[in-house]
This record gives sequence, structure tokens and C-alpha cells, in this order.
Amino acid sequence: MSLKIILLLVLIMTKLFGSEIQREYVVSVTLYGKIGSASYKEVKNGKNYGLFLNAKPTSFIRAVSGIKKVQYKSIGHIAPDGRYIPVFFSELTLKRHEKKQISYFCNAEKMSITKKTHIEKKVLSIDVKHLFSKKRQYHTEIEDKSKEIDYADNDYLTLMKNISLFKKGEIKYMDQKKTNKLYLISKEKNFYKIKVAKKKKKYFIALKTDCYGLLEAETYKSFKFGNAYIKTVNTSVK
Repeated sequence: MSLKIILLLVLIMTKLFGSEIQREYVVSVTLYGKIGSASYKEVKNGKNYGLFLNAKPTSFIRAVSGIKKVQYKSIGHIAPDGRYIPVFFSELTLKRHEKKQISYFCNAEKMSITKKTHIEKKVLSIDVKHLFSKKRQYHTEIEDKSKEIDYADNDYLTLMKNISLFKKGEIKYMDQKKTNKLYLISKEKNFYKIKVAKKKKKYFIALKTDCYGLLEAETYKSFKFGNAYIKTVNTSVK
């Protein structure tokens, strides 16, 4: 079970014009029960916004996947029609011996995106003097790379912030793989259905919202382990 599923479930669609909104979610799968939790925060300052999402697996999922937590950040401005336009987006994944940060610098006017990847890995040192040591010795290897990618209007977090403005059909998003497709198949008041299609599989997500944003979500026709669920457990508005 990838933590990407937690992100896909936390499709925030908040329309409240407060300065700060925070929500806590619990995520579960039919067979396993609770698999993790996620916290979301939205901050507005005039026409500028900040969206923050932190996802953490349970100890069992952490042991299986090696992932300790994933953090997402989107910063940008709000257009007159209410559309969220990202200027900067980042994804930070922390594993037991690895830290990976992917940052996207967006320019809507030039329709360009620069993707920068920074990876830090702790690698076991192979040194004769440490062969008989009870304590393992590690050193850090660093990798940095940068490239230009195809422009897209939305990152993972603004994707569903803007869903009310989308027409039914395919939705494009930042750094999208050619084998991954996302479709809005139905939209009604406070209820949306989304189809996620990958190379050899597909599944659907049903979303229910309230005036603060996502209230609950459920996947269906998805995993051999059962459907995944997300529910709100706490809401704070400042």
C-alpha cells in the first residue's frame, strides 16, 4: 500500500474564506483496518495561499514500506475566478535511510516548470576497521538533478481545490506519468466521483464534502485487500 493512496484520498476542496483551516484524517483499508493518518492545513493571505499536507503510516505499514512520512507543500496565488495557481510545489519523502525532496518551480506566464530532485542516502560503510564493530557505520551520499518538464496547471494539492471548475473528463496534473490518467466522471453538490487509471489497473474514488472541504472518501473496485477509506476526525478554523 503506497502512501500515494493517502494523498489521492485527501482531495481537499475547501471553499471557506477563513484565514486558516486545519483538518485531521484517519485512513483505513478493509482488511488491515487503520493504515495511517493525515493532517491538512490551508492558509490564505489576500490573494496568496499555502496548502500543507502531512501523511504518516501506522507502525505496521511503516515497517512494510520503509516510509516514515510524506509531506506536500503548495504555495501560489488565487485567480479572480477562484482557481488556485501554484508557483511552488514540493514533495518530501522520509524513509529509514533516505530523504528525497522533489521541488517544482512554476511559471504560468511562460508555461514552464523546473523540477529539482535532492536525495540523501545513508549507505553502510565498508571499511576493514569497522568489520568487527558492533555498531554499523554509515556515510551520506547526495544526489542533485534538475530538468524542465511539461507544464500543467495543477499540482497534487491544487488538483482538487480546482475540481469545481473542471469539466467532466480527463484532468491533467504536474509531472504526470504517461501511463497514469485521472478523470472526473461525475459531479453533484458535495459529491464527486473520480476514476484513476494506471497502466494495468484502475479504481474509483467517491468524495463527500461539506462547507470546510473533504468530509470523507472511499475507493471502490480498487485493491485485493479491500477498499480504502478516509474520515475526518477533527476540524479547526481560525
